[in-house]
Amino acid sequence: MDAVETMPQAEITESGGLRHAGMIGFGNAQPSKVVTSQEIGEKLGLTADWIIDRTGVRERRVLDLDKGETLNGLCERAARDALAVAGRDAAEVDTVIVATITPDNVFPAQAVAVAAALGVPGTAVVYDLSAACTGFVTALGQAAAAVETGRSKLALVLGADALSRITPWDDPKSAPLFGDAAGAVVVGPVEHGGIGPLIGGFDHQYRILHSERDDGNVIRMRGRETYSNAVARMSEVTLQALDAIGKSLDDMTMLVAHQANIRIVDALGEKLGLREDQVSVQIADVGNTSAASVPVALRREYEAGRFANGGLIAMAGFGGGFAYSAITCELGAIAP
Repeated sequence: MDAVETMPQAEITESGGLRHAGMIGFGNAQPSKVVTSQEIGEKLGLTADWIIDRTGVRERRVLDLDKGETLNGLCERAARDALAVAGRDAAEVDTVIVATITPDNVFPAQAVAVAAALGVPGTAVVYDLSAACTGFVTALGQAAAAVETGRSKLALVLGADALSRITPWDDPKSAPLFGDAAGAVVVGPVEHGGIGPLIGGFDHQYRILHSERDDGNVIRMRGRETYSNAVARMSEVTLQALDAIGKSLDDMTMLVAHQANIRIVDALGEKLGLREDQVSVQIADVGNTSAASVPVALRREYEAGRFANGGLIAMAGFGGGFAYSAITCELGAIAP
């Protein structure tokens, strides 16, 4: 039989349209080792107050190598957490996407390792996605498209990074910011609402925020330019994502943006004219965890009961290569 004939076809609903895909489960995990801003400041000749004022980060977690902690261990914990919230089993998952720039190994994909650890069927589609801090938002868009067309029945989307692996700990511009974590979301068919179109883009200013092999692949960043571009781009794509579903900021319950640092998150909220309670802020005890930051924030907001009445959530990311994206989700009531 010709290979094209065996491909799954788009599943059309009785009304003649595509299915709705929604977020139905949330999970997260952090390592056990806590590194405070006081500790980092002492090594860099800075005070903890100086770091906290500029980044909002009081402490962050990093993999404890002495205990054998791995990114895959965080992914597995976050995924099991999300599946439990959704009331679903790993045996039902047919798609696993892990957004990461710091996998445990060059290959196989982190998604292969976590799917194996979870007991996901060997027939599942599993792969990694590299888009730095906007990776989870991008991966969520891909998973939603697969569920909408019926090519996937239940998808597991993870954002996971161990930035401690690539943080230059002697650099005062980078060392205070970053931490390790994993976050997960289960994406499946829903009756109404669901995930909107993925809106994104990139520009060519990659050397403002990048890493290079010859430099040890550590993070290099020019802070002021990263700040201004992050605020501008995330505000633009957030508005575009809302407009794509015929909504405005007035309709939005919450913005869950990449937790880059407190000044960027605060400036984004101010630029969009949002109330404090409309902007998720989770950075104080987590730090900037790259692709993990949005799903970790989602899990925390769920746990705090912020989704108990449903509502319209916008998610936005911005990262290395100055890739950026935003997406929306109309949530049904989901309470812990």
